[in-house]
Amino acid sequence: MGAAPSQCEGVTEDCVQPSGAGQEDSNQPIGEKDSTKRTSWSRRCSSADTVHCPTCQGTGRIPRGQESKLVAVIACTDQRLRPRHTKLYVASSVGLCLLVSVLVLFFLFPRSVILSPVAVSSSSVYFTHDGVQINITNVLNITNNNFAAVQAYNLTVQALNFGTVLGTVSIKNVVSVRPLSMKTYSFMIPIQLTDPGLSNYCKKESLPVHILYVNLQMTRRPSEGGRQRLFTQQQELAVVDLVRADNAIRLHQLRKQILADRRVFNNINHVSITTITRILGKLSITMKQLYRVPFERTSDGVKGLRAEYVRRILAMDGAAQPHFH
Repeated sequence: MGAAPSQCEGVTEDCVQPSGAGQEDSNQPIGEKDSTKRTSWSRRCSSADTVHCPTCQGTGRIPRGQESKLVAVIACTDQRLRPRHTKLYVASSVGLCLLVSVLVLFFLFPRSVILSPVAVSSSSVYFTHDGVQINITNVLNITNNNFAAVQAYNLTVQALNFGTVLGTVSIKNVVSVRPLSMKTYSFMIPIQLTDPGLSNYCKKESLPVHILYVNLQMTRRPSEGGRQRLFTQQQELAVVDLVRADNAIRLHQLRKQILADRRVFNNINHVSITTITRILGKLSITMKQLYRVPFERTSDGVKGLRAEYVRRILAMDGAAQPHFH
């Protein structure tokens, strides 16, 4: 702050020239009056009760060009040094922060995603030699109550008949739902009736109408971040069944069977051998191969012939005539 051109700011009242001095010296010339005023002013400011201004040293003037470098002396009782509306500013800042925090929590707080079934769109029944194949197409509504778009993952649907699981379908990436909206999603669940009683009931020609009660149970597991789970629990058990059916199978053959089975592994389009090894290790299944060495090599007859051969060689070495030179 630049220096003020006033004389001796911040000093006591003795530094102020009285008004009566101008009337007594009114008859003096202008030059003499200025000299008298400067001398009287300097004498008064140099008294024991006053001190010189630290900026202008009592002259009331500062050098030209130093206006932006020198500091003006302001009295402690000056109104400019007194804080005004401080409590109002602090209260306003605190209130604004609380308002912003409440708005952020209101708009970004996670809300539930509701799955509500609508109806069965269609159903197809196929009769095979092993049983009955039923494909049910169901429609459900996915309601998003959040103020941000959500991605529905890991939808698992099971078809139940009095507690018996008839079919299961697992969908990894379902659909993306916009904020505060509802979206309709349709999916197909395959049901394979291998039970002889249910299969015969569906194939019975004496009944004009075949009624089969199927309960669809839907669950959605929230996304945990990172790479999603590739195999479901039922599919991992199916991999173990493939190994138990042929314990001489190799990993690349097991991988081909998994990719070829579209009924159980319908969502698996690519899988690595490392993933299969990790699944088998988690379920404590080892891939030890069968003993492929022919048993004839370790039979008692072969062992006797080997022992006879060793005895003959040792006898020939003992009967050999030494050569003397």
